[in-house]
Amino acid sequence: MEHSVFFAFLSQGRDYTNCGRPCEKQEVKIRDRVGSKHILKAEAGYRNTVYNGTAQTGAEYVQRLISLGF
Repeated sequence: MEHSVFFAFLSQGRDYTNCGRPCEKQEVKIRDRVGSKHILKAEAGYRNTVYNGTAQTGAEYVQRLISLGF
């Protein structure tokens, strides 16, 4: 995301110099349309990344990829 959700909704400041750094103090999860919660993390440059709330794996495809030469 281009803009900080932490700053927009959890801060009374006007910019990064006086925002109070809510991204370092708060844990934010976003709920999707089916009720799953996804973790929101602050990254460099005050941008945010949403991480899937459910662990994912590609382990079931490893043998197939090996047999195809990947």
